[in-house]
Amino acid sequence: MKRLLLLFSIVLLSADCGRAKRAAGDAASAAAGATKAVAGKAGHAVGEHVGTFFAAVGEGVEQSVCDYETRVDDPALEAAGVSVTLVRRVTGDDRAPALSLYLLNGRSVAGTLRVRLLAADGREIGRGEAALDRAADGAGYVRVPVPADTPSELVRIVSLSLSASGAQSPQG
Repeated sequence: MKRLLLLFSIVLLSADCGRAKRAAGDAASAAAGATKAVAGKAGHAVGEHVGTFFAAVGEGVEQSVCDYETRVDDPALEAAGVSVTLVRRVTGDDRAPALSLYLLNGRSVAGTLRVRLLAADGREIGRGEAALDRAADGAGYVRVPVPADTPSELVRIVSLSLSASGAQSPQG
């Protein structure tokens, strides 16, 4: 009888432990599900804000920030203290695709800004030009049209130079 009572007690305890484990597992699963849901909502919200910041869409124009290395490859631009702090690719609005460069200059600079788009190995894969006429201590965006068939996914380097002539050459 003692053995039967001991066996019955063990069965009840193990059943109770199994139920406790299932209850704990269900609670942990529910907590994990709630955590995933909150993390998913937070990630979605962050993703929306990042997307809004890096790709502004409005009136048929899409702008995306580009992670290109920029180089000033011209003594006249270097002497004027020219630097680029932001490069955006602009598409849409029924105009040719373009790069929008936020350009800073310490001294006055004028001429035709030539932008060469280079692959990682230094090969030129696109080119654009825009008139540039800035007073000393200037800052602002310069829109430089680029050929529509330029493979933007291959562009790694944007090289800047200046032509003293004020004329722009036609795009190809």
